Amino acid sequence: MKATSSLTKRSPYTVAFFELAQPMSIDLPMSEQLSVLRDDSRLQEITLGSGRFFDLEENEYIGKNLAEMTASSSSNTGELNGIFEHLFVNFIAGEYTLENEHVVQMREEREVHFNISCYGFLQGSYLTKVLVVMLDQTEQYHHDRQISEISRLLQTAGHEDFLHVVVRFIADNLAVDFVSVSDFIDLHRPFRDQAIECRLPQSTIEKLGFHQPTVDTILKGEPCIIAREAGPIFAKDSAHIPELEAFIAVPLLDRNNVVMGALTVMHRQALENADALFSVLNVAAIHVASEIELRRNEMAKFRREQQRQLFIENNNTGMYVADVDPPMPMNLSLAKKVKWLVENAYVSECNQAVVELSGYKEKSDMLGKRLYNPNIQYDYATQARELLTEGYAFQDRIVHIVTEAGIEKWLSINITCLIQNDKLIQIYGLSNDVTDRINRSREMEYKARHDDLTGLANRSYFIEQAQAIITDSAADKKHALFILDLDGFKEVNDTLGHETGDYLLKNIGPRAKPILDKAGAVLARLGGDEFAVFVEDYDNEQAVTELAEKLMGQIKTPFNINELDLVVGGSVGIALYPKHCDSVSSLMRCADVAMYQAKQHSMDYALYSPDNDHYSVRRLSLMMDIRQAVANDELRVFYQPVIDLGSREVISFEALVRWQHPGLGMLSPGEFIPLIELTDMIMPVTWWVLETAVKQIAEWRAQSQYYRIAVNISARNLIDVGFADFIRGCLERYQVDGSLLELEITESTLMADPEKSRQILKHIAELGCGIAIDDYGTGYSSLAYLKSLPINTLKIDREFISQMMEDSQDQIIVRSTVQLAHNLGLDVTAEGIETEALVGQLVELGCDKGQGFHFCRPAPIAQLNDWLQQYQSDKGIDAPAPQIS
Repeated sequence: MKATSSLTKRSPYTVAFFELAQPMSIDLPMSEQLSVLRDDSRLQEITLGSGRFFDLEENEYIGKNLAEMTASSSSNTGELNGIFEHLFVNFIAGEYTLENEHVVQMREEREVHFNISCYGFLQGSYLTKVLVVMLDQTEQYHHDRQISEISRLLQTAGHEDFLHVVVRFIADNLAVDFVSVSDFIDLHRPFRDQAIECRLPQSTIEKLGFHQPTVDTILKGEPCIIAREAGPIFAKDSAHIPELEAFIAVPLLDRNNVVMGALTVMHRQALENADALFSVLNVAAIHVASEIELRRNEMAKFRREQQRQLFIENNNTGMYVADVDPPMPMNLSLAKKVKWLVENAYVSECNQAVVELSGYKEKSDMLGKRLYNPNIQYDYATQARELLTEGYAFQDRIVHIVTEAGIEKWLSINITCLIQNDKLIQIYGLSNDVTDRINRSREMEYKARHDDLTGLANRSYFIEQAQAIITDSAADKKHALFILDLDGFKEVNDTLGHETGDYLLKNIGPRAKPILDKAGAVLARLGGDEFAVFVEDYDNEQAVTELAEKLMGQIKTPFNINELDLVVGGSVGIALYPKHCDSVSSLMRCADVAMYQAKQHSMDYALYSPDNDHYSVRRLSLMMDIRQAVANDELRVFYQPVIDLGSREVISFEALVRWQHPGLGMLSPGEFIPLIELTDMIMPVTWWVLETAVKQIAEWRAQSQYYRIAVNISARNLIDVGFADFIRGCLERYQVDGSLLELEITESTLMADPEKSRQILKHIAELGCGIAIDDYGTGYSSLAYLKSLPINTLKIDREFISQMMEDSQDQIIVRSTVQLAHNLGLDVTAEGIETEALVGQLVELGCDKGQGFHFCRPAPIAQLNDWLQQYQSDKGIDAPAPQIS
């Protein structure tokens, strides 16, 4: 491909030098000066330019005066004389200097344009010579006119036929054989013709081929100009195309200078004026590029609109637009705004989904109709007020509607508003059907609040209801709470099976409901065979006791189940608000105390009496005394050995705290640990036991005995970020290896705060300490959670061990637990072993370790050392373990 080049041309300037025969006085009259300049000035030298003002050759002009030169020209002599007379008049008037005088000459019915300048040579007051410079501007003039014409045309051309008008105009006015406008497609097939004006023979078109270098130039945003010999470049299969000589292509650029296409011209003859033609095409390309970019934007907008419509129409989310007509002023009162939206908000656009959500079939049922539809039942006014007061938008607002057909639905609504010039003009809404989700949520909420078997309120919901009533009660209101525990229910289960027991429990509610409804009382099942009743605003205590008598009368009436008359009894404990206590939890405790009082005395019911509540007094006393127990050295640590069931060797001990109460004697952990776990005293008690155990390990180590000691810790320890540091300090203080200390945690303790528990246990495990899960099987921890903890041992609760020989289910549980633990790489310890037969059974099941009264009761360290010495001396598989009295 030839590079863009400029053809070698003659200069456009004609320079003529005239000398007067005799110097001319500049004081002569104008007419005489004009005569002298015309007749007495002789051409001494001339250089002809590309444009000809005269028709003679250079050597034919020399020595002639101006009159002779005009007379010998083929042009109109009178016209030339008039031109020069006009020029010399201005020349003389301009004190013998004239610059850039525009002159138009008609030649062969074509306008020829010149710019003429004249410069006089003066000697004093005499003119001796004249220099005339003529610039041919014909091509420039026609070029400017072409640009002006094409600009005018492009401004008036219609949008639809714009490109065709452009190519026809260029072909006609620039007299070229081929013009096309092409837009860019892709790199494999770059250009596609949008408009063509072709005057080339069909044979020439068929010979034209694809020329990649030319296309590459255009795609770079650069023009391509080949003024002559373009045929061989574009010949297909190297065939010569004599019919094609010139090729010009101008890239069409968008506003970001990205190539969109090309404006192309081809001609059968070489283009002597290729540069001028290129400049015209360049102007046209700017307008064509704007048109193509406009069309692309319109097409993109059209496609986006189509996609938007498809998205909207095929979306399961209901969508609508409501026009507020007339627009609502923002300065109205809230009431007037709501009224305005009711009367002036009309649906202007919607999809099929919102039509169906609203209970209709066709869009016509909604389009053009008011957004407020009285045929759909919902709280429009409330929703409108919330929208107007919450920033004219809300998200995921749940709305209940009933369609015209009576179908109940729950919708999740999202609304935004368009506000312009302080007026609300449009509302955009999205709606999703969440009926199933709401129903599931209600069902789950119902299940969470009600007992699965009986359908009665469960414990948590009962407490919530009762607490709400008490909280909202006036000062003079009185309420009662019953705790009902059935008698003989276990015998029904054991004798007739659980199905019969369940059927009996399900019939308690229907039996009690008639008399409780009359009293405005609520019945709940607390669990097992225990029920609760809350009586709101009773009249007097007699009314409460009479209701208890009627309730027990109904309960003791025989239940006919499977043609059997079953009789169960029960006991009711009654607590009164505010007479006995002022909270639901206190009422339940007091009612529970009263219920046990009724059972002890075989009564149908009993009112709570503080005189009979010895436990509460003792509990309060213990909670007060425990604060002095550590300081007064009243706590003791007892140790129970843990035996390897295979070898019968003592391998570790469990530290169990006791309280030597100054007034009540030795107290077991079950009497005071639950109390101090409710207070901050659990921390110093645990610290004391831990340090005592570590100190004991150090003493054994000094005697070359390396026993591990396990210490129980509580939920409060597992939320104490400094707990691991305390253990580290103890180990370092007594120089004890962490592997000799084991911490026992119950499943329920772990689940109090699982994430924090995991972090604390991780820090403890990093000290080398062992970690055991105590009372395994009684909590609610998941296997996945246990796997994430650094535990070493599972301790099976005594509840499963003690009944294992008699209850096959317990035996299955133990076997499964052992297998599970071993699969997780954990040891298993059985608690509560009381017979040698249990030991044999546990060994058969693969249990690793055990502890219980069969081996040794928990004992203080002095007695334990004696027991340990005797046990080690006479240890044998069949030998009974020594007992501590």
